[in-house]
Amino acid sequence: QALKPLLESETLAKVLHDCREDSAAFYHQHGIRLHAVFDTQAAHTALLKRSGLPAHQASFQELLSRRLGLQEPPELAEVKTLMREDPRLWARRPLTALLVRYVLH
Repeated sequence: QALKPLLESETLAKVLHDCREDSAAFYHQHGIRLHAVFDTQAAHTALLKRSGLPAHQASFQELLSRRLGLQEPPELAEVKTLMREDPRLWARRPLTALLVRYVLH
């Protein structure tokens, strides 16, 4: 609830990637309606369509790599394996150092 004024602000832009699930969770779990959101996934799709290319859902990492030339964090493969093996991985607190590094990238 502390972030509600920020997330609902129509004058402060928020940049998210594929925020559909985040938006639904904020609304259904906390009654928060996101406003003034720039969704990088939606922008990517619009750019592809404008260029006459087939649209596809790109991960945030894919956009960072293709658009900005940033390399994939080394822990990405390990974290993806952990996520497949453990559906409650992100529910446990505190987060492991590996997960914190993953989130920061």
